[in-house]
Amino acid sequence: MAFKRFEWQLFLRLGVLFSSMLGLAFLITNTGFGTGPVLVGILVIAIAWEIVRFIQRSQADLTRFFQAVRNGDFSQRFSSDGMGRDFEELGQTMNALIKRFHDSRADQEKKLHYVQAVVDHVPVPLLSLGPQGTLKLLNNAARRFFAPHALTRIEDLDRFGADLRKTVTHIALATANWCG
Repeated sequence: MAFKRFEWQLFLRLGVLFSSMLGLAFLITNTGFGTGPVLVGILVIAIAWEIVRFIQRSQADLTRFFQAVRNGDFSQRFSSDGMGRDFEELGQTMNALIKRFHDSRADQEKKLHYVQAVVDHVPVPLLSLGPQGTLKLLNNAARRFFAPHALTRIEDLDRFGADLRKTVTHIALATANWCG
C-alpha cells in the first residue's frame, strides 16, 4: 500500500520518536552512560514536540477555513507548502469553496441591490412598521411625502389624522396574520 506524503512524514516522525524512546530506555536501564540519558530524553521531548507541531500545522488550515466560512470572510486563501499532494488538493478544494461562497454572496447582494432599487423607485410611498411601533420610510416617494416630518414611531402618523394611523396599523396586523 502506498503511503501519501503526510502519512509518510508522520510515520517517519513516530519511528524516530519510538527509536529514541527505546534508546532512552536502554540508557536508563544500563548505568554508566553519564549524560546520555539526559540528552536522549531531551531528544525525545523535541521529537514529540515536532510531531504535535506537525499535526497542529496540518489542522490549522482546516480550522481557519471553517472560521472563515462561519464569519463570512472570503479573503482567506489556503496553501499547504510541503505537506504533500493530498494537502495541496485539500487547499485547492477549500479555495474553490471559499470562491463559491464569495460568488454566491455577491450574487445575493446584487439581487438585493436590484430589489432595493425597484422599491426605491416605486411611485407610492412605502412604510415599514417595526415590532415596537417603529416606522421606517422605505422609498423615495415616502421620503418626499413625509420629508418635513420626522417619522420614527407609529404615533407620528397622528399628524396626518387618526385615520392614517388606524389604516397603517390595520394593514400591518392583517399582513402579519396573513404571513403567519
